Formats: sequence, C-alpha cells, structure tokens
Amino acid sequence: MTDSAPVLVVTGDTDVTADLVTRRLHARGVPVVRLDPADFLGADSTVMAWRA
Repeated sequence: MTDSAPVLVVTGDTDVTADLVTRRLHARGVPVVRLDPADFLGADSTVMAWRA
C-alpha cells in the first residue's frame, strides 16, 4: 500500500492503543501523521494545511 493517503491520528503521547494501531499501519506501508492536541494548548492559533 505505498500509494495510500496518510492517516491522521490525533491522540495523547501515552495512548498505547494508538501506538499499536500506528505500528500496524506502518507495517502495512500506510503513512501516519500523529498529533497530540496537548502540544497546541496555549497557542494563540494553529493553522494546518495538508495537500496530497
């Protein structure tokens, strides 16, 4: 699955279930982007753009 679109995983740093899912996706060749919402706390604004 090298041509698959990335999967966005929004979860905390210590989420062991998300760790397992992320490993499985990587093993299948699926690109994964993992974000922890806590990293954005206190930010005046957050802008993200994703272009595939």
